[in-house]
Amino acid sequence: MLVPNTAISPDAMLGVLQQLPQMSDKIVDDTRHEKVLSYMQLFLATPGAIKHLVDWEAIGLLDRCLQPTSDHRISSVAVRFLGDCVAATDGAPIWAALCSEHQRVLRWVAENADSPHALVRFSCLYFLRQAACTQGVDRIMDPVDSRMLVLRRLLDASYFVVAEACRLLSTMCYRRQRIQTEWFAMVQKMGARAYNAQSSAHKEAVLAATATFYAHEQKNVREQAAEVLPLDKLGPYLFDCDRLVRDHALDVLEAAVRTAASVDCVMQVLGLLRRQGHECADRP
Repeated sequence: MLVPNTAISPDAMLGVLQQLPQMSDKIVDDTRHEKVLSYMQLFLATPGAIKHLVDWEAIGLLDRCLQPTSDHRISSVAVRFLGDCVAATDGAPIWAALCSEHQRVLRWVAENADSPHALVRFSCLYFLRQAACTQGVDRIMDPVDSRMLVLRRLLDASYFVVAEACRLLSTMCYRRQRIQTEWFAMVQKMGARAYNAQSSAHKEAVLAATATFYAHEQKNVREQAAEVLPLDKLGPYLFDCDRLVRDHALDVLEAAVRTAASVDCVMQVLGLLRRQGHECADRP
């Protein structure tokens, strides 16, 4: 069986970078921009891709996509691709350039993190997540007040933005080989509000963040999740009148069971469901 050659030639990639700022804002099909991004991301698998980008001064080309008059879809492609470049195994030169002669890109991310466009909000979170493990990333995290930003995005009306906020939360809560306790404290404070005083959006945010902790690859993060929202406190959410809240509560249970280190956790979940089922049946 023949395997198609998916390699992107440097000449073709340079042409894409040069044409990206000029993509027409009359394009109706938004998926075209996503296809362009996928094409650019594929180039990063090419040996020497980062060196080519540095030689072409690609950041300067992409910076032209971040002008006040730029189509927000083109800006989002540029920012996400830069995030992928930074996260590449040899992406240090890209990050160094962003922190020196191209600081305007970092300012753009900070200034547009609360954009009215959901795609731009998503893309800023994506960039921050990709850059989160780089040296000196606090120079961009501090100006946006990353915890408050994640909190706002957990309450976002866009499902995709909330999902990306959870991925950023997962990255930020365990950095430099240790737990970052302030992130757990933020979610715990949200969950401490009386259940009846929580809006549906607030409940969904608490549950989405908690599911992120329970599903984390690090065991000590999962253990900390039980301090944020113990499973025995999940009952009211499981029988909430809002279907989306119930769905998020089930996501927490699924994450807890999937990552359970012992049968005890599974039995705790089953006991919780049985107990809540009996209480529901006893209601008039």
